Amino acid sequence: MTKFYCRRHQELRHHGLFSRWRGLKLNISTFNIVGAGLLFFGVLAYLIQINGLATSGYQIKDLETKLAQLEQQNSRLTVEKLKLESLDAVRNRVVSLNMVATGQFDYLSADNVAVAANR
Repeated sequence: MTKFYCRRHQELRHHGLFSRWRGLKLNISTFNIVGAGLLFFGVLAYLIQINGLATSGYQIKDLETKLAQLEQQNSRLTVEKLKLESLDAVRNRVVSLNMVATGQFDYLSADNVAVAANR
């Protein structure tokens, strides 16, 4: 190396491009520590996300089971409702309540009806 190059390099180190890097000592171990920290937080975030997905999967399976049970209960109640509304069931209830059959019906007509409006 020439004398001029060495002197110019020293001037740049003290006054120029390298002056801002002078206080910062970067080496392989610092990069390894930073890399290990980033890797640790990345793995931690991944585990949290996977745990959330697994938990929501169990919740979905539980809700699907409850839905199937409710559908079975709904079909059972529908059949029971139809049985209670059947004509035989109504006739049996009429007898048990001591109701009397009516002979003739009189209907009221709605012709010429006056209605008052509240204003």
